[in-house]
Amino acid sequence: MTIVLFTEDGPTGEAISILARRILSTTGKNVKVKRRQVNRGDIFKNPRKLAAFINLAQQKEKSRIIVCVDSECTPSAVTEQNLKPCKDHVQKVKLAAHFIVVVHALETWLAADPNALRSAFSIKSEVKVPGHLESECRPADMLARLIKKHGFEFIKSRDDVKIAGYADPKLLAQRCSSFAQFQKILLAK
Repeated sequence: MTIVLFTEDGPTGEAISILARRILSTTGKNVKVKRRQVNRGDIFKNPRKLAAFINLAQQKEKSRIIVCVDSECTPSAVTEQNLKPCKDHVQKVKLAAHFIVVVHALETWLAADPNALRSAFSIKSEVKVPGHLESECRPADMLARLIKKHGFEFIKSRDDVKIAGYADPKLLAQRCSSFAQFQKILLAK
């Protein structure tokens, strides 16, 4: 089986792919993860284009499709509502796809594992990640402030991928409901 992840941009998409591989590595099954980049505008404004991409991915081989969308600073319920036309179109043309709203962005997930942050930046002291991560509107900014306290610079395009390589999916699922949903879809039979 192949998992095809539709994500919004390069580094974020690559980090999500790494997290998916880390989750799937625990199953002992041979599952490939492929990533396709899709413009955010195509998800919300051009459902036909996204459906064509999904159709192409499903025709190539048996695959599970997961479309990951950041909610940015929009409440996840509003982002879910905004996705409805796209979901409806995908369903109307008889395609199967799972949609995950990443609350608020990938860095929410990455910040959930302080040990991954320590390892990625070679931080010697304890890293204390503040409270409820999914309430942080701009998690990349929060992560940058946190990393700066330890004398390092957080560069999203470089460090998202690095942190994902160390992240513990079980810990991420405990602290982030959207990641738990992502993990559940990946592990479904």
